[in-house]
Amino acid sequence: MDQGSTIIVDTREQKPLEFVTSEVSGLKTGDYSVKGYEDKFCVEHKTIKDLIGTCSHKNRERFRRELQRMKDGFDFYCIAISGSESDVKTECESIYKTQMRQYAAKKRNGYKGRAPMRPECRVPSVFGSLKAFRVDFNCHFYFLDDKNNAADWIQEQADYYVRHKGE
Repeated sequence: MDQGSTIIVDTREQKPLEFVTSEVSGLKTGDYSVKGYEDKFCVEHKTIKDLIGTCSHKNRERFRRELQRMKDGFDFYCIAISGSESDVKTECESIYKTQMRQYAAKKRNGYKGRAPMRPECRVPSVFGSLKAFRVDFNCHFYFLDDKNNAADWIQEQADYYVRHKGE
């Protein structure tokens, strides 16, 4: 039985997805690649919470630099997201509730800063960022429901890439 291509998992990946055959190695960009194609195939993996954080003002520029490296150096590159589009709204609401509790506690101690971004503002901001990233960097984002589906999808893309680009 063919186990497919060997997936390379970046050494910095803290909670790696599970693959039938994988190796851990340092990647210059992204979280996952294919053995023998580390300089051509790149997948960045995001949970919904990571995705929202990536699209926030303080992290956006770092992520834009990563997307530029992908665009400049890889034949195949994309962002695989463990979660659905509807999970973005749910997670934004959860983040807002947590931040409001923290904000209320700070305000009681004299804090004069801004209140957290409301979910009805944050959700369009996340999707707007994704659309801008797609246009600016030709990078596609795939919502894949959960980590198992994300791993299966990455494996499928890797196998297809090796079959069609392999020598």
